[in-house]
Amino acid sequence: MLNPNIVLNSKDYYVAVTRYEPTREKLQNVVVTVGKTTKSQSFGFTDYRWGFDLIVPDVGAGSDGDIDDLRAAYALEYCGFTDHYGTEYSNGVFFTTPLTEPPFDPMLHKFIVGVQFRLRQV
Repeated sequence: MLNPNIVLNSKDYYVAVTRYEPTREKLQNVVVTVGKTTKSQSFGFTDYRWGFDLIVPDVGAGSDGDIDDLRAAYALEYCGFTDHYGTEYSNGVFFTTPLTEPPFDPMLHKFIVGVQFRLRQV
């Protein structure tokens, strides 16, 4: 079942419908000779990445993450992550893009923040 939120470091963040981009990329290397014969293949691992537009309040309540919680998660080397389906990634994820905060909307008391994560490989 698809949930409307994700969890970062035990804090819930609502995901805007505009962008939910889970990506799986098989990292591989295939060597082909001049005669078009496959010489070797190696398939390392599957790389998992996610892209979201988060709707982040200026002040959170309960388990809801606010802008300060998101900044704190960004400052960490790795953070805990649970996706839309409730799958918890115990190795953690790391941010792959800068944390850019569009202007605060005083009427809504919220930010819309685009983030991208990558699964930590151990």
